[in-house]
Amino acid sequence: MNYQVFADDSYRGDFYTVAGYIAPVTAWHEFNRKWTAVLKDRPRLGFYRTSDALALKGPFKGWSESVRNSRIANLASVILDAGCHGVSAHLSMRNFEEFFTPNFISVYDDPYYLCAIYLISHTSRSFRAQTGKVDFIFDAQGKVGRNFQIVFDAMFKPLLRQVSPFLGVVRHESKRDFLPLQAADMHAAWVRRKESVIQVWTAADHYLERVPQNDYEVSRLFLEKLAKFRQEHASEIKLFSDSIEQRNFAAAQPVITDLAGRARRIRRKLDSE
Repeated sequence: MNYQVFADDSYRGDFYTVAGYIAPVTAWHEFNRKWTAVLKDRPRLGFYRTSDALALKGPFKGWSESVRNSRIANLASVILDAGCHGVSAHLSMRNFEEFFTPNFISVYDDPYYLCAIYLISHTSRSFRAQTGKVDFIFDAQGKVGRNFQIVFDAMFKPLLRQVSPFLGVVRHESKRDFLPLQAADMHAAWVRRKESVIQVWTAADHYLERVPQNDYEVSRLFLEKLAKFRQEHASEIKLFSDSIEQRNFAAAQPVITDLAGRARRIRRKLDSE
């Protein structure tokens, strides 16, 4: 059975996450039908975004809180009924800025890259026994999403397929066009809110907290090891980065193979600690 993951990011203060849902492709078809029906309830809603809902702006402008709360509860119930499984990767921005920012080139100085890769890697490993092909669809991220796609296709996809041979496509789409990305937006905001010191309750939470969850933390130890790896292999990583920038994927491949082997050994060591 083939699966799809839909994911979006959310952040506030020290907490950053890329989170969403995994479900069979057939379940997403039924989800789309039900989600559309809830959007079309009166008053009609063009699309859902958590920031708009909480601030009563955008498509929620002019709505009362009670009508807003009823609508997001009904949308969240569709997620629960669809049999989705929540997945999230998250990190501390303080740890990211301490270990990642000083050691990697500025174009990749965005936690999205790391959390998205972490989500793909760990979700593929966690669900490989029960899935066929798994596609990952992320909310469009502009230039960051395009850069991520280049690096992922050139380096990480060949690496991940060694441990997850059924890894499918990874792409970015608009949540206006792909309804499950609206659910991912709701989930990512919920993951962030439940980790906040001051928690803001919404009418969706009663349903979202009942969905099974897999949470993958990008730990301080992992970031520290990653920084050490970068320092020890600076020349190889620079060659890879230069090759990718010039779209010279053939020249990058030997570097990818070597770094992938080293990275796997570090990953196994981290898993054993």
